[in-house]
Formats: sequence, structure tokens, C-alpha cells
Amino acid sequence: MKMAIYNKYIDEWFDLVENNKIRTCEEQKLLVKYVKNKLDTEDIIINDDEIEKAISIPEKYFPYKFFPWQKFIKACMYGLYYKDGSLVFNEFFIMVGRGAGKNGEISTDAFYMASKAHGVMNYNIDFVATSEEQAKTSFMDIYELRENDKKIQKAFYATLEKMVNRTTKSTIQYNTSNAKTKDGKRTGCAIFDEIHAYENYDNIKVFTSGLGKRPKARIIYITTDGYVRGGVLDDFKKLSRDVLEGRVANSRFFPFICKLDDEKEVEDPGNWEKANPSLRYFPDLKSTMLGEYEVAKRIPAKMQEFMTKRMNIPKQNEAVAVTSWENIEATNQAIPDLTNQMCVGGLDYASTRDFVGCGLLFKKDGKRYWLHHSFVCKNSPTLSLVQYDLKVAEEQGLCTIVDEPTIPPEIVVEWFFNMSAKYNILALALDKFRFGLLKEPFEAIGWYKRDTEHKDGKIIIVRSGEWTDSMVYPILEAGFDNHEIVYGDDSMMRWYTNNTYVETTGKGNKTFKKIEWQSRKTDGFFALIHAVSIEENIPVYQETEIFDAIDF
Repeated sequence: MKMAIYNKYIDEWFDLVENNKIRTCEEQKLLVKYVKNKLDTEDIIINDDEIEKAISIPEKYFPYKFFPWQKFIKACMYGLYYKDGSLVFNEFFIMVGRGAGKNGEISTDAFYMASKAHGVMNYNIDFVATSEEQAKTSFMDIYELRENDKKIQKAFYATLEKMVNRTTKSTIQYNTSNAKTKDGKRTGCAIFDEIHAYENYDNIKVFTSGLGKRPKARIIYITTDGYVRGGVLDDFKKLSRDVLEGRVANSRFFPFICKLDDEKEVEDPGNWEKANPSLRYFPDLKSTMLGEYEVAKRIPAKMQEFMTKRMNIPKQNEAVAVTSWENIEATNQAIPDLTNQMCVGGLDYASTRDFVGCGLLFKKDGKRYWLHHSFVCKNSPTLSLVQYDLKVAEEQGLCTIVDEPTIPPEIVVEWFFNMSAKYNILALALDKFRFGLLKEPFEAIGWYKRDTEHKDGKIIIVRSGEWTDSMVYPILEAGFDNHEIVYGDDSMMRWYTNNTYVETTGKGNKTFKKIEWQSRKTDGFFALIHAVSIEENIPVYQETEIFDAIDF
């Protein structure tokens, strides 16, 4: 019998990946190098007995056997320790394609961690998801297993909300997105299901804040890719690359990512196991996916779903997206010093009980720079539905949260007036509906004048809707595609942009729409639209000559 170099399950996965016995993505190849380097260079103890228990005990009760990729993860999760007894890896990010068996994986993990074999008393396991249905998925796998096995019934007390191991007193339960009610929990392992749906860290912070109070504390994140850009999932994908490429020192983060390396690889079904390492063991699933792919080639929306969920290659519906997420990310470029530069402003809001988006547009060196600020009504009836992290945005100076019944128009006007002390604001665009509430404050600072000689001062009333949108669309389309629109490091503007889609009217005109009316705001992006519609007011030559004061 061949002697194991590390552990037989770890060796098996190393062999499959390194010798191309299974098709894997670049992240898997980097993971093998990452884990192997740790095992070779750090003082690590491999506990083969614990690994064997973590695999054999769930396999004894659950109606399936683990695949090599699952055994590899379990070996790294339960069997690798430093000499001080701490886990080598305590945070696991698992992104595999739909149908690979993610929920089965975490069901068996929770079952094992609550058991006597795991060896930790009062080790509470929480399944967490944004919906009750998703949170219950793995919990119900264990519950139904118990219902059909008298031995498990003796080991676990159970209700439809919670299971408790009678010996270890460890609990297994599911939790939904009402994070406020779960503060202060003493969790041994928090398992976050489908984190592609998370737009902020509220739930994650609640369920991880109590970790460390139990030995062998762990966090597990499972997911496919998804449609929320700039949220938790994108952060974890970036962190994964940094860890795998050695840019994070002393990391205990274990990123297990399965995906295509390039969207063109989808054309060869042999590549699909890059995203789903279970696929070779599921011929019925392979057949189903082949049928889905044939349909997807004919229906763009189906291809978007297939690529995003099956292949873990996020693909927007290009027919409706304002621009690709890659282009939105490319707006994060440095903004030069624009002091004294000429610019135009834009302003938009749906209701002063909600969000008000403001900004200044500059044209310089072939690029459009957008300096944005938003006002947010703390008492908005839809604020609880917004999952973008407004507290962080306020700390970064991107917005002001106003604790009043409505946002006073005076503070919006004051923002523009204060900006005019630093920048040369030539004009400000907003539509007629919005102007009604702001007319008097703008008149008070001299930007709006009623006499015919001065017309409207700096204020320009623009038409909202199809006429303006069709004029602005080609400018924005080219600007995004050529990475000439710059927000700086403004996650709120990236969020606004990603919440907007383009609709083509029966006449072939373009109009911008909000993807979802209550939770996904667009005010900052529509303020940009207004500003772009009057950008001809900015002279092409903008260099402002600054002369030193001379005493005569």
C-alpha cells in the first residue's frame, strides 16, 4: 500500500489537480500550492483519526458518499492543527457551481460538529441565509434524517426550529436575515448559505462576533456566483486571490473556488467540471445541464443564469445592463486635484423622504470625473430594505444620513454652495419636478433669478425620461466601455450604477430604469445623467490660470 505523503484524502486531491486527472480552474491549482506550502514550511500536525471520523461518521448516516473534493475540504477543516492546538484553517469559503452538493456538504458538517465525536461541548452551529427557505435547507436535511433513524432520534432532541445533541448539548438551528435579534450569540460554527445574496456584512458581523468562545470555532461560507456586484461575494473573491497569491500573511482563510477560467470554455462540456467537481459522478445532472445549455444559446436571459449559477462566471444580460460590472469597477480610478476647475452639477431624487443624489461633473484629459454625495432620510419607509452598507458609506463621506421626517432642501442647496467655494460650478441640472421644492433655497444663494435678464442663473431645467436618456446613453456607453468615467473609490456610485438598467422603447430610444423600486436606489446615477445632459456648458479647454497675488 502506498504511504500517504500528507493524508490520503489530501494526497488524492493534490494528485487529481496537479496531474490534470480532473479539469480544474486556476484557483484550484493555486489552492493546492497554497496548502502544500503550508504543510511543507509550517509546524503543522495532521490528525488522521479526526479526519477519518469527520468523513466516516456522516457517511454512516447520510444516504451518499463524499467525493474527493469534499474529502479534501473535510481533511483541511478537521485534521490540520498547529502545535498550540489551534486550527490551521478556521474560515472556509466554498464556491462551486449549482448542483455540486453544497448544502449536503454543510449538512454533514453541522451533524458531525454537534456530535460527541467532534469532542466539543456546547458547540452551537448556526445556518444563516437571507431567506428562511434557504436557511432551512440544510437544517431540514438533518431533521429529516433524524425522523427516519431511531439512533439519531436518541442522540438528538429536535423541533422544527432547533436540534440539540443530548450528550454534547450542542445545537443546530437556522437563522434568517433579521440580524438584530441574534446579537450576542455564542456560536461555535456559523455557516452562511448563498452569500452571493448578501449586500452588506450585518448578518455576518452578528454571527461571527461571538466566535472564539468555543474551541475549534469555524466560519463556513458556501455559494454559487450571483448578480449582486460590489457586495460580500466580490469582497471574498478578491480576498481569495490575495490569499492564494501570498499577499495575506498568517492567513487561516481557506478559499475553495471552482469556476471556468474564461467564459468561452463553456463551449466544451468537458470543462464544466471546473465549476462543478461533482459533475462526473452525476450523469443525470450532466444531461440536464446539456439541455439547459442548448436552450441558453437561444435565450440570452437563460445564458446569463447558466453562466452565473452553473459555471460561476457572472454574466450580465447585456441587453439591459447599463454596462458590465468590470466597467463599473473600472470607475475606481484616482481623481486628480480639480480645485478651481470648471464643472456642472446634477441633482436627482424620487422623494425627500428617501435619497437625494448630488454631484459635480468635470471633463479633463479625456475623462469625466464625477464627485458625488448623497443625502439619506433615516426615517425612509424603505430604508430597512436597503442592503447596501450606508453606515460605512457615511463614515467614508459618501453620504449624510439625515434624522428628520424629510431631507430639508436647504442642506442639499448648501452642499452645492459649499462646493462652489472650491470648484467653478457653471450650471446645475435637475428636472422640473425636483426644482419646485428647491426653487426658494437656490434663489436665496443667487443661483436662480426670476427676472428675464438673468433668466435662471446657474439652474438648468432638463427633461427627465426618454428624451434626455436617449441623448445621454451613447455618451455614457462609450465612457464606461473606454473606462473614461471616473468615480474614484465610491462604492455608493458603483451601487447606484449597478441598480440601473436600460430599456429600449418601441421607437428604438433608450431609457434608464431602476431594477427594483424599493431596495435598489439609483438617485446618484440619475444625477449623473442630468449633469451629462448639460456637459456642453463645460469648455473643452479647462486649465485655470492661477496668478500669485501682486502688490502694486
